[in-house]
Amino acid sequence: MLAYQVAHDPDVLGRLEAIALLERRGGDSAGAAIVAAARDSSWAVRAAAVEALPRFTGETSPHRAQELATMLAATHDGDSRVRTVAATPLLLDAMIPGGTARLRELATGDSSAYVRGAALSALAAADSAVALPLIREALARDSWTDIDRRLALAALFRTHDTSVVTVAERYFGPATPRGTRRQALTVAVGAARSAAGAGAGGRVAEVAERIEPLLADEDSFVREYAATALGALGDGAAIPWLEHRRAVEPSARVLQAVDGALAALRR
Repeated sequence: MLAYQVAHDPDVLGRLEAIALLERRGGDSAGAAIVAAARDSSWAVRAAAVEALPRFTGETSPHRAQELATMLAATHDGDSRVRTVAATPLLLDAMIPGGTARLRELATGDSSAYVRGAALSALAAADSAVALPLIREALARDSWTDIDRRLALAALFRTHDTSVVTVAERYFGPATPRGTRRQALTVAVGAARSAAGAGAGGRVAEVAERIEPLLADEDSFVREYAATALGALGDGAAIPWLEHRRAVEPSARVLQAVDGALAALRR
């Protein structure tokens, strides 16, 4: 019944609902219906089907080759939203000939920044040696709203490379667009916390010291991001910095972030 619904329901929402239920149910017939839905006339249905495909590509699936081929075909979809969903580490499966090369193509040459970012992230999660040169290229590229650089920073975090914090800190300054500064803070904090979990606790204190000057940044949004980042880092040394900022901060939004950070650090 669900397979019929995903193939014949005239309502896009009905077909999307059927895909969600098929993904939850699993099974060979559900996988076949999902593969067929990846060729639907609606981009939303195709994207949902492609997003559900990994649920059916296990080594025991009798249709695994067809399911993986469908995923690869989706990277050529005319809609960038479908290609973004298709650009996953699953393309690196040995049963997909040319999958790695296709991810590289998407990461360097797709017309959509979101597809390029998704492909970079997929490569970073699976093979940092392949991803890092491409990430460096993206970091050096100027783009609309600096989106390539922001997505490259997100991909860099997934490599777990020792350079992540150092590279992210380069984008803390006022010459960098606000959104990229926020992404850099998020990446630096995440990498420092990961390093601390692996026994390199000094990275947390180092990153906290680099963030502290941003509490006095001219941009109130950056001050907010900095306060939130310090709270997430968990370094108690930031408490006096935040208390000092609280005494002089004119923005209610920043004060709320400062209070939240202080509460987190005092727990």
